[in-house]
Amino acid sequence: CHQADPFGSPWLSSELLAQRDEMVFQLAKQYQLPILFLLAGGYQPLQDLVPLHVMTFQKAHQVYFTQS
Repeated sequence: CHQADPFGSPWLSSELLAQRDEMVFQLAKQYQLPILFLLAGGYQPLQDLVPLHVMTFQKAHQVYFTQS
């Protein structure tokens, strides 16, 4: 869980989440694995949560549609 989540880990920053998302999408693409992801959260204000969800979609788009 993100550091801003009251139940989150103090060390899990937005940057680390972005790196994790990119790594997962890259590996799934590299090995041609189908992937499904669910948006988590709900224990923090929407103004903090929505940007995290948007970041996941941005990483997916980056890996699947803008990288060779």
